[in-house]
Amino acid sequence: MAITLTEFDIALPGLESTEAALLLSEPMPVSEQSQQSEAMPWPISLIAPLNQFLARFELDPEEPIFWLLPNLAYDEQRLNTLISALNEVAPNGRVQPGHPHPVNEFFAHGESALHCALIKAMQLAKNVTFIALDEQILHLNEGASHNNGAAFALARVKFGEMGLHVPFCHGEPCFDIEQHNPFPTLLSQAVKEVPAPIEHIVAPALGEEPWPSAWLEGYLQLNGKVVEQPKVTQSEFVHGQLGAVFGLYSFIGIYNDYNSSMHRDIILHLGSTPKLYQAASVYQWID
Repeated sequence: MAITLTEFDIALPGLESTEAALLLSEPMPVSEQSQQSEAMPWPISLIAPLNQFLARFELDPEEPIFWLLPNLAYDEQRLNTLISALNEVAPNGRVQPGHPHPVNEFFAHGESALHCALIKAMQLAKNVTFIALDEQILHLNEGASHNNGAAFALARVKFGEMGLHVPFCHGEPCFDIEQHNPFPTLLSQAVKEVPAPIEHIVAPALGEEPWPSAWLEGYLQLNGKVVEQPKVTQSEFVHGQLGAVFGLYSFIGIYNDYNSSMHRDIILHLGSTPKLYQAASVYQWID
């Protein structure tokens, strides 16, 4: 079973080129203009720009939507308010009672939301639309100003025989990484599923912070399963609420890179939402 993205797009504050932004090896091009709105309380402030973003697409009312949301596990009231608003936005959220209705899912796991949604989508094995939303992005390049505002990403997922294969996708709750560090176990399980050495690691955005010692401990599990000099990609951005958009943005970039080139690297994609969830996925391309 493999994944094809039949449609995808991203909308980030000050974004000047979607095509350039999907080249994960290059800094994402943005303007220096701030685009943050304080007219309504967050996260309801996301709904108006989300409607503008979704106006580009014709969403299928019979197709499930998997919403990738900021880490709101700590604020159930705010999460429920956002879910209610999103059900009004989605065309399949307005299906009349008694009619067939797809199952929408909400993954309020921040950057790890992509991995959680992938697990569910592969279990479902039917067409589904991923929509990620977040409230800000801070550009980290030296000399660049901060760019704040709404950020979105959308990808339509279709399953078939060729395309992006996901031999491993798993995550674990992690509320205190000092007491319970799932990364060594996750990476040990992941490398058992790879048919060849890992050549590319896509890691979460940490800004100027060093990689956590828990991750470094986990990377010991990759000994002998990674090429001598692997490519390591970290986002040039760090997202507010830890980046639900970055997870899907990275996934779209990985797919686009595979689909537009002849390289067939084995890729390890990591997701980390501190005090909530740690996740890892392995990708390869099937022609």
